[in-house]
Amino acid sequence: MAASNSAVLDLLFLEDAKSAPLSTDVPESPDIHAHYARQLIQSNLRASGSPSLRASTSQLRPDMHFVSSGPVGIIGAGIGGLYAGMILKSLGIPYQILEASGRTGGRFYTHRFSDGDYFDVGAMRFPNLPAMRRLFHLFDSKPLNTGGRNLRHLVVPYTFRDKKNFIMINRVRYRLETRPTPPADAFRQGTANGGNIEPYFMRTGYSGLLRQGLQETLTAMQTDPEAGSLRLKAFDEYSVRGFLADCNKLPLHIIDWCEGDPGIFDNSFVGLVLAAMIYVRRPSWYRIEGGAQVLTDYMTEYLLEDSHPQPLLLKTALKAIKPSVQGDTLDLTVTNGKILHFEHVISTIPMTCLRTLDIEDCLDYEQRNAVLRLQMESAVKVGIKFKSAWWKDLINGDGEKLDISGGQSYTDRTINNVIYPSSSRSTTLIAAYTASRNAALLGSLINSGEEADATLKDLILRDLAILHNVSISELQSQYITHFAFDWGHNPLSRGEHSTIVLSMFFSDREANVTGAFTSFGPGQLSTLYPALTRPGAGGRLHFAGEASSIRHAWAAGALEASWRAVTEILLLSYPERIPMFLRLWGETPEWCENGDLGQLVQHMAAS
Repeated sequence: MAASNSAVLDLLFLEDAKSAPLSTDVPESPDIHAHYARQLIQSNLRASGSPSLRASTSQLRPDMHFVSSGPVGIIGAGIGGLYAGMILKSLGIPYQILEASGRTGGRFYTHRFSDGDYFDVGAMRFPNLPAMRRLFHLFDSKPLNTGGRNLRHLVVPYTFRDKKNFIMINRVRYRLETRPTPPADAFRQGTANGGNIEPYFMRTGYSGLLRQGLQETLTAMQTDPEAGSLRLKAFDEYSVRGFLADCNKLPLHIIDWCEGDPGIFDNSFVGLVLAAMIYVRRPSWYRIEGGAQVLTDYMTEYLLEDSHPQPLLLKTALKAIKPSVQGDTLDLTVTNGKILHFEHVISTIPMTCLRTLDIEDCLDYEQRNAVLRLQMESAVKVGIKFKSAWWKDLINGDGEKLDISGGQSYTDRTINNVIYPSSSRSTTLIAAYTASRNAALLGSLINSGEEADATLKDLILRDLAILHNVSISELQSQYITHFAFDWGHNPLSRGEHSTIVLSMFFSDREANVTGAFTSFGPGQLSTLYPALTRPGAGGRLHFAGEASSIRHAWAAGALEASWRAVTEILLLSYPERIPMFLRLWGETPEWCENGDLGQLVQHMAAS
């Protein structure tokens, strides 16, 4: 987040996103993601021959019930792994987290410059809505607000959009507050201005065409989530491009016009709709003062209050996961050759990292297929430390004061997205935030020597100057230093998010990616997602991480996936602790309602 992430899809709306004082009580409304997840899981159950969709814990296969006393191994110390550790700690279940790098947090990563100013290299903004409830409850949880920790007071409003932000396409620049709307050919792309967009399509506009394609499905999902989920599933095999061409009968050059960044519409139509549902609600947005990594630092600090047994091993990279000869544990081989033994293992690392390990003996065909097919693409962020917040005070070439306070600008130039700090004290700008092909270009200049670094700096300052209509010499005089990070070339992430993460920040503008993704292609969500939501290795290997949640690319998705993974362990080895677990950590609507874990039990029994 988105998402995520991450950033997602602000579809078809021009209104400024508004923020209110932090509250964990979000409005009650149907959890559309949960409804769709239930449809996918129920279809999977029917395909497996399960006669009913509800069951009790007694319906688990006898050979999948373990008498347990040993520790749970957790692979990865990102937010999902840390959350699993917090849950297990609260239940008195021994655990140990293994992290390959020298830090915790994963994609919660905040870079700090020498003067303490910072920017979030990974997750940076969080929408407060029902689908994200678990994350906001974590913000307010007792462990993160005691012992000198006071997280709830660090969660503050985030400025998602400012009316002074720019949008620049085809070398034409507008402020959000002055951007013409259809039928005006604002960016000179119509046939009358030498482009190839016919008058009818120009009059309708980008968002009008997308609205025609999405509105019926979006309305169905909002008014009757169960019926809407069935409708959405009927389009599961469509890419966005295929849906617009086949169902909306749009010409290919018009689809390209709506797409903007090449390749986005080759992904799942279902993914686009699920992302759109986040933004239909016009959520309030929040950030963490001091950087998003404060959250995972607090989680780590809380877990490390237990000194025995050692809850966290850093710089402990895995080579293999194999069932023991006796079949009563999983044996984890780490890079120094040492073998660690755990009765259950929760994997929170990306699928692209998981498939570098020797885990063949732990996966069935569908799980192996999911691990092999899910891809994580690159995302790049470049933060620049300037002497002053020039985006507020400089006078541009039109004689206007820039006067920008937060939000983000979009351009079809290489930098794509510029994110302005919501903090009035910061002079650090996320000067480039891009994914897909532009991320590959910028990524090739990162950590490639002094000459490449100078090229990266010059390219970004030039694009910033053109976008804001200021002199490049002024920006060069303001420049102090920069930090660039390419998630696609980070060996411990190999990408940033695992879903379509689209941004349509301007209702009449094509989608633009603001995070990397392991793209769920047409038809893959219905087949790969269920395979990752049940245990492997005979019930001992449990998949977590946001890729195994219906809320892909969001921090809340990683939390929900860890909740499910712990629930699997409890059902198999600690059923007596389930009431305490539900009291402390609540329910997840994909899997249980009113304390009933029936669907999850049946899903596991059918696997």
